[in-house]
Amino acid sequence: MPGIDPHASSSLALSRSRASPIIQVLIGPTQTTYALPQTLLCQHSPFFLAALAHPFAESLSRTVTLPDDSPEIFELFVTYLYTSTFTNPEPKNIWTEKAWVLGDKLGCTGFKDEAMRRLWEEYEDEANVAPPAVRYAYENTYEGSALRRFFADVVGEGVSEGVLDVDDCGIGDAEGEGYYDGGWKALFDEGGDFVLDVMRVLRDKQRKQKDGDDYDVPLELGCPSKSRDSYLEGTAPAK
Repeated sequence: MPGIDPHASSSLALSRSRASPIIQVLIGPTQTTYALPQTLLCQHSPFFLAALAHPFAESLSRTVTLPDDSPEIFELFVTYLYTSTFTNPEPKNIWTEKAWVLGDKLGCTGFKDEAMRRLWEEYEDEANVAPPAVRYAYENTYEGSALRRFFADVVGEGVSEGVLDVDDCGIGDAEGEGYYDGGWKALFDEGGDFVLDVMRVLRDKQRKQKDGDDYDVPLELGCPSKSRDSYLEGTAPAK
């Protein structure tokens, strides 16, 4: 990540956490356990700060339980705590989208932004966004979230450029021939916030064309034309 040496950040984080009480974080239905310094958790997460800074059951027992979260995704958060970054070992399994959602739950803006950077890289390299990623974003985030805006921009621009054919809900090639994808059809048929957001992007695209301020969109459902930084919410806290 620009401007940050992950190895130096890791050393500093370790030195600052040596004298900190250790918190047991139990993740998922199997209660996979992570032993983490309280100082490190509270420095990065208002969620943990609120749970551990007052005489609640969590602070007294030095245990926080997150039964609805995935150990695989929480492990990405742990990696971020010590290195200021993380890598998704399986880019096509929407773990990075889940990391963004976890960061939002924990109130860790730096982790959310790092997830968005990783997401951008994944779609920049691997191209097409798939319906399950969009569905997950809309089922697990709030109106106007950066994750929703990212996918709405991708799909809206794809529709506008003929990459995504709204008639058969398939992804077309340069000649406009597409393959049918029931996942896209279901998303559009369900309507709701997803369709409203895509319509907003289409209206914005039309306005820009009318004003002569058009932009190029590649013939794939990859990254949108807007700057990556327009989906970031802040910067990671200093370590």
